[in-house]
Amino acid sequence: EFLVFGYTQSYGGKIQDRNSAFQYQDLLLIKLDSSGNTIWQKVKGNRPLASDFGNAVCAVSDGGFAVSGSSGGNVLVAKFDKNGDTINLGDTDLSITVPEKMGIITPGNAVDVASAGVTAIMEPRTVGANAVDLLIATLRGQPDTSFCSSGSYAFDPPPTVTSPSTTLSFANCETGTVGDSTTLNGSASINVTSFSYNFVTQPTYTIQTRIANIDITAVETGGTLSSSIKGGMLFYRVDRDGQKSEKSQSIDTPATTLTFSESDGSTTRTRVLGPFIMRDVVTAAGAYAFGSVAGDSATVDSGLGPLLVTFSSTTAPVYGPSLGSAPVSGSFLVTAPSDSSNLSVTITNGSATIAIDTDGNGTVDGTVSVPWDFLD
Repeated sequence: EFLVFGYTQSYGGKIQDRNSAFQYQDLLLIKLDSSGNTIWQKVKGNRPLASDFGNAVCAVSDGGFAVSGSSGGNVLVAKFDKNGDTINLGDTDLSITVPEKMGIITPGNAVDVASAGVTAIMEPRTVGANAVDLLIATLRGQPDTSFCSSGSYAFDPPPTVTSPSTTLSFANCETGTVGDSTTLNGSASINVTSFSYNFVTQPTYTIQTRIANIDITAVETGGTLSSSIKGGMLFYRVDRDGQKSEKSQSIDTPATTLTFSESDGSTTRTRVLGPFIMRDVVTAAGAYAFGSVAGDSATVDSGLGPLLVTFSSTTAPVYGPSLGSAPVSGSFLVTAPSDSSNLSVTITNGSATIAIDTDGNGTVDGTVSVPWDFLD
């Protein structure tokens, strides 16, 4: 038997983070029998910030082998068993068994696919909740004067508890925390289809809204990142003493989608979301759970064709201790309906492990681990 080793960029892919896009190399290991037939092919590496190379390989007494080389500019000495397994390069370990057939979802695009799934799960709630939060504060007679640190937002006509439907507009509204703020411009119409409230005796209300004609841009303060949101959605909320049960849903008639476009000045990423139905719970203390009901799902197209994001009885809601913080647990599945290639994302303390089944045969072909920030 023989072992061939080198490197590949086919599985490195192109990852878009908030600052840059880059490619990197990973170890390619191929085991051959005495006739030169492939026994297995595997890719190993350290994502997302390392180029990995092998310079020398040797057999060891247990039938495995060791590779020396470099990983991210550091010395790499890695021990493998006879199957090419049991290497651990840390929290961002990349381990791929090269499949015979490639589907739409592959190791090379797995991070982007998982990120599109996160967009489908979390972004509709952000759109709906921000609009409703500002509306409810105004209906209570306590407008949120801190939402815009500069610029402004306005409702036209001014909403009342008897006539709450309105149009929300932003004019150079800088919002967010110091060092992580964006400037909003644009508008959206809010048609309140159902509203019950009891602001006097307790802070309780139920609201159903149809948010349409969304055309809002956000530009990162002091940076190059800009984004836009267009389309429409339904947003429901039940708030009992600060604990919110919410549902984000696409508008079925007429068919409406949400389009999220993001640019860093050189490249643009667009994700079209819909149909979708995604529920969440936010406690009075701010802890959140997305995908809180089995069966929640969303279709998202990030340029690969439709991808189906689902929660089921075998997944867990994406849970975090406070809005704006990385989740500490949860899981979800992303499937390409046209060929059944899929991946599952499991979240543990701010890191995400992506398990890829690129030929849809029910066997995991490889795993990739990345920080949550690379998906959010």
